[in-house]
Order: sequence, then structure tokens, then C-alpha cells
Amino acid sequence: METDTTSSDMDRLKTVLTLLPQMSRDIIDDTIHEKVLSYLSDYAKKGPDIMAVLVEWNVLDVIRACIFQESTSSDQRQTDYRITSIAIRFLARLLQYDDKYRALLFCQLSTEYREVMEFILGGVFDEDEALMRYSCVEALEMIVAYEEGAKWLLESNKSAQIIERCFEDSSTYVVTAISKLLLSIIKNSSMSSSEEISSSHLQLLEHIIASLNLFTLMREMLYDTRVISNHRMAALEIVWMLASSQEINVIEFLRRGKLLMRLDTLLHDPNRIVKSRANEILSALLEWVLDPLALLKDSDDFRNPSNNHYNNAFNFILYEIVFSLLSKVTDNNLEMVVMSVNVITSMTRLAERVYNKSISNEREGEHLASILTSLLVFLLGFTRQIQKQDDILDSTSMPLSFADPDIERFLRDNGIVEKLSSLFNSTKRANAHRKTLILSVFHAIQSIAVNFSQKTESLLDIIIDIISTPAYNTDERILKAGLNVIPILLFSKMANDHDGRNIEDDDRYRAVDKILETLNALMQNQNTECRGMMLVLDILGRLLGNQIIGGYIFDSGYGKQLACSIKSKFTDARWEVRDSVLEFIGGLFKNEPGKSQYGIELVCRFDLEKDTLSSIHDPEAYVRASALNAIQAIICHSEGWQTILSKNLKESIASELPQLMKDTEAFVRRALMDLMVCLIVERECGAILLADKNAEIINPEVMTKIVDDPDFEVRIRGCQFLAVVWDHCEQDREQGHKRQRKQTSSTDSSNNNSNFLIGDDSSCNSSIQTYNNNNSNAMAIDPDSTNKIETSHKRPTIESSLPHRHADFYHRICAEVDFERLASTIDAEHLYKEALESVVDSAMMDVEDEGEHHETNKNQCLINI
Repeated sequence: METDTTSSDMDRLKTVLTLLPQMSRDIIDDTIHEKVLSYLSDYAKKGPDIMAVLVEWNVLDVIRACIFQESTSSDQRQTDYRITSIAIRFLARLLQYDDKYRALLFCQLSTEYREVMEFILGGVFDEDEALMRYSCVEALEMIVAYEEGAKWLLESNKSAQIIERCFEDSSTYVVTAISKLLLSIIKNSSMSSSEEISSSHLQLLEHIIASLNLFTLMREMLYDTRVISNHRMAALEIVWMLASSQEINVIEFLRRGKLLMRLDTLLHDPNRIVKSRANEILSALLEWVLDPLALLKDSDDFRNPSNNHYNNAFNFILYEIVFSLLSKVTDNNLEMVVMSVNVITSMTRLAERVYNKSISNEREGEHLASILTSLLVFLLGFTRQIQKQDDILDSTSMPLSFADPDIERFLRDNGIVEKLSSLFNSTKRANAHRKTLILSVFHAIQSIAVNFSQKTESLLDIIIDIISTPAYNTDERILKAGLNVIPILLFSKMANDHDGRNIEDDDRYRAVDKILETLNALMQNQNTECRGMMLVLDILGRLLGNQIIGGYIFDSGYGKQLACSIKSKFTDARWEVRDSVLEFIGGLFKNEPGKSQYGIELVCRFDLEKDTLSSIHDPEAYVRASALNAIQAIICHSEGWQTILSKNLKESIASELPQLMKDTEAFVRRALMDLMVCLIVERECGAILLADKNAEIINPEVMTKIVDDPDFEVRIRGCQFLAVVWDHCEQDREQGHKRQRKQTSSTDSSNNNSNFLIGDDSSCNSSIQTYNNNNSNAMAIDPDSTNKIETSHKRPTIESSLPHRHADFYHRICAEVDFERLASTIDAEHLYKEALESVVDSAMMDVEDEGEHHETNKNQCLINI
């Protein structure tokens, strides 16, 4: 049994399983049932040891009781299908993770619980509840994975009817489940096997094919436009499921049924969903099938003996699908152009496979990628802005440059260039057409650039020109797509061309200059939307993180320009922009592998940390919280901390924090407590934080409110702060250091602060209470002594005086805080607590009147939960 499963966990599991059949029918929230299933499924995944325990507990008896529910004396209503579905789906999980060789559970199911299997078989045809049909099909999928299970389904003579329901069911979930069932049968069948004695799976598959005339039925569903839309989508779902499975037996099924021989016609279909699904099927095939053309074309017209399977498929798709789509372009319809770009994106899978096949094929793969890139460049040429009414694209003068000259000839000879020119010269929707095309091409470029960045570097200038155009960069979608692809191309260009030359004489930095100028212009442009500003800052952060480009930014003088633009955004009228700048500043100080320090240098050299500190007084709460998080990130980083010290900002930060403890927004208080804990733990600034001028921090009334805050995470952070203050004041370095290192990571900001150890905070509470009980007399404050301390001009030392100075603080904390209630409010709740209590409570309500013995059991069950 796995080490992370305790005896109490197993007791809880047994309690829930035992009471599952009595779960109340009155539960309205259906998510409760899903949570119970999720809880049970977690144990099913734990392996054969847990499975053996469940078999020992007679788990199949529980499942049978859930299926054949018996009404209690207090509930004579009909059975609850939700409880039945939980049991059936749990059975499916158990079969899925059962040991397929020993098959303890399946053997017991098939011999002693045949009525359960028969119920599941009948449940597939339930007319009322889609959830019941889905659950039963899911269980059948796991049953037929076993040889005996396939034989049982074959002998039932209902297998063909089940598959046929896939084309008729109104629920897409059921359609998907039946598709998986068919896939399970196919992948366990060897259709190309020449053995005389076939397996039960193969016999079952052949029976389904023959009974339904399955191949003819599916071809009709796929390619006959008169077929009902739902039936057609069901057929596409099955084919997509098969194509993406990467199961070798699927290839023979698709080839024998000739199911994809007319896939190209689906890409011309007027229904957008059909076109999109057909392209997904094509993309899935190109990812793994050895000879895609054998599935796509019945003839050998495109088979060149000198080429491999991939090249033959590439040429077929290029000429018969991509160019065919472009030739169908009309003046008012851009869909064919967009579809052709989507197919080009799918074709990158073939180029990648050729490239990765062997070193000798790398050049061939790059050649295929060059063809695809040149096509994208060709299409982007039509996005040039028309400045005047008579400034139209002349198709005869358009420069074409292709890796293969035959392609250029084909495009001109077949009138494709003229048709595209006519489409984009249309005055009605010309600009909208261009934007749509740009988006599609940018996504395609990103797919190619991942593996063939060298072949797409030529697109860098074109992309920069596009996102520099006001008509385009005001569209957030285009700006995002363009900015996302720029670092990929630029980093590749810098890495491939880098040879140690003087950067001032290196032409390759002209692209960097254009990008930096574009980013700076976008930041200064008041028309740049908030989301666009976030994208610009994100790309700038990635450029600063690059060792070569980051260094160039400072050496060339762009650093000062960018810093000035960033500074101006601290006072932007839009709070979202101010918030984005602060998140950008904090992100620069995150330690990431291979990341340069130039982003940190930008902040430190141009005093951006001072602007960050000023932002904690921003009128917008989100900005205040982001400012506190950014300051914490700066402090946690060694370079950032040195900057804080060198500019004497340490005490300024400490003095600004106390007033924020009363902030009206919980997320600001969370960020504040995180920052104060960081200052004490990471930088040992306890003496400054707890100085007399910051009395608000050690004000018992304020801290009492913090640990009694209505926000759960603020309470947690309040306890953590008490813990580190306790360690600091008592100079308990050994114990404190051990706990503090568990609780705080020097590289994390507030994102992960809900994960610290609640047990340690509870032990801190106990320590304070113990200290209070043992030193109640010593902690009494003598007024005369207090006056002497206040009138003394000598500053007491930290080591000797801190415990005495804060004795009243601890005393009042212990007196005013209800630690027992606090411990209960910061206790981590079990993930499924509500759902499991629903099982126990609702089940016990049905039997509460049946005697004292049952009442005792109820109490015990609740204890276990």
C-alpha cells in the first residue's frame, strides 16, 4: 500500500463506501456526487494493493447495492440515478486500474456479479438520463478491454446496436464515450492478422462491421451533405478519435473502410465546424501515420518512387488541398484562404517528421519548411494597407519568391494570384479580411518557428512592420499574436548569427533596433489598450532576459528610453496599466534558469524601485497589492536587496508598512503580511519593523484584528507573522530558523503563500500561551519601571531588552485572542469534506430511528470523517 495512505484515510474510505448506497435522494447539488466519485477514483488509481483491499471489502457488493437500490422505511421514492451512475463509473475506474494479468476484480465481476454486467448493458439504452447512458458506456469500454469481456459483449448480440447509437444520441458526451468504446475494440483487434483463430476482440469488431455495414454507413455520414448535422458530427468525432489515437490497428481500419479518401472535400464544406474538424483529423494523421497518402488517396497519381512517404503526402496536400482551397476564393469570402493557412499549419507536422527522422533528412525537412514559409510570406503580401482609393494591389507586379519555382508558376497559371488580389482589393471588408488573414498566418508562423526558426527569420521584418501599423496594433489579437512570435524568431536570429563581431557594426541588430523602437512607441502611445500594454511589457521582459539582447539594450542607449517610458506608466490614469507595470517590475526579479540580470539592472540603475515603493499609496487596491508584491520580490533577490541598502530605503519601507495593516481590502493585507514576514525572515529586519516609531505593528489591538480577520488567508499570514516575531524576539535561532525555512521561500512571492505549514503556526500559538502561563507574574508591568524606561536616553540593546519591551504585547495577545477558535479557523479542510459529510449525514438520517445501535454507528462514522 502506498506510504501516503494512512489508516485513518482507509477508515474514511471504508465508511464512505459502506454508506454510499444510502446516500440521500434529496441532495440538490449534483456536484456533490461528482466530488464523491472523484474521491473514490483517487483510491482506484493507487495500484493493485489498494485494489486487493477493496476486493476484500466486497466493493462489488456496494456497487450492486447502489445499482439495485432498496427503499428504506422513510423513503419510498424511486431510485436515484445519480447514485447508480457514481457506482458504475467507479466500477469503470476500478477495472481501468486493475491488474490486467491477475484481473481479480474482473474475474469476480464476470462470475459472481453477472446481473451488474447485464444492468450496464441495458443502461446504454436508457431513454431518460444521458448520464446513465454515459456511465454504462464508460464501464463497457473497460469491460471489453478483457478478452472475456469482449466475448460476453459479442454473445449479447447488442454490440452493433450500441455503436449505432453513436450516430443518434443527442448527448455529445455519450457520442464521445461510444467512440472510445469502438476504439477500445479496434486497438485490441489485429485486422491484418493472418491467424486462423481470431481473438474475441476481432470477432466482435467484424460482427459490428457486418451487422451495421459500418464502413458504408460512416462514409455516408461523413460525406453526404443531406445527412442530419448531428449524425455527421458524430461520424467526425469517431474518425477524429481514431486518427488521434496513434494505435497501429486503427490504420488498417481506416484504410479498409476508405473513410478518409474524400477528406479533402470536407475542407471545402460550407459548415465551419465540419471544416475545422476535418483539418484536426488531417493534422492528427500527419503526426504519426507512416504513409498518410495511403489513407487520403486511392490512386498512385502523387506517388513518386524517388520520394519517401512524407514527401508524397506533402505534395498531394499542397496541390490538391491548399491550392484547391485558394482557387475557390471569391470576392466576398475569406474562409477558403483561412482554411488553406490552417492546412499549412497542419503540414508543419510532416516537415517536422522528415527533419527529425535522421540527420540526412534534416535538409529535406528544412526545404519543406521553406516552402510553407514562402507561402505564408506570399499571403502576408496581401495585407499591405491601401492608403488611397486608387491604390490597389496589382497582381501582375506582385513579387513572388518560392523555394520551388513550380509553385510560383502554378499560382500564376491557375489565376490564384488574381483571385486573391481581387478579394483584398474589395472596399467593403478589405481591412477586416486583412486582419483575419494576419491572425491565421501569425499562428501558422509560430507553429513553424518552433522547429524551423532559421527558415522563418525572413518574416521578422514583415511582422514588425505589421505590429507597427496603427490599423493593426490597435487590435489586441494581432498585437498578441505578433509579439508572441517575435522573441522566437529574434532569439534564433541572434543565436545563429552570433560570431563575436562588434555590435555597432553588426547589421543583425537592425532588427533589434526596430523591435525596441516599436515597443517604446507602443508604450508611449496613449491608444495602446491595457491588455496591449501587458503584452508589450511581457515581451520587453523576455528581451531583457536574453543575454545578448539585454546587453545590447544597455550598451546602445535604449535602456534609458525604455526606463523613461516605464516611469511614465506609474502615473497612468488607467489603474490596469499601473498594475501591469508593477507586475512587470516584480517579474524581473524572479530567478529563472538562463535568465540574464539586465532586467534587474534596468530597475536598479534608473530608480524604478522608488516608483514601486511610492505605489503602495495608490488609490486602487489592486495596485497597492501589486506594489507590495513587487517590493517583496526585490527584497528577496540579492541584487535587489543590495540596491535597497545602498539607497537607504530599508527604514523607509518599514515606516510605510504599518498604516497598511488597516487596509480595507483583504488582498492588500495579505501582501502586506507576506512582505513583513519576508523582511524579518529573509533580511533580519525585525529590529526596524518592531521599533518604537512603528508601534502600530506591535499594537495588540491591530494584531488581534489580523488574526481574527474575516479573510482566511490573512488569518494564516497573521499567525505566520506572530511565529517569526516570536522567534526574533526570543532569539530562538535554532528552532526559528528550522521553521522559517520551511515556511518561506526566497524566490516566491505571494502566489504560493497558502501552502505554508499550519501546524507550525498552531505550535507558535501554543508556545505563546505556555510562555504566558509560566511567566504571568514576571510579565506584570511596573509603572515606575515603565517610566524609567521611557525617560532613559540610553537605547536598550536588542538581545537584552526585546523580550521585556514586548512582554505586554504577548500578554495582551494571549488574553484577547481565542487560540482554540483560531486554530479551528486556520485548519486545512479536507478536499472532499463537504461531499463526504453529505454521504454520511444523508445516509444516517435514513436510519436514525432504527435504534440506539445505529446512532452509535452514526457518531463513529462522523468521527472517522
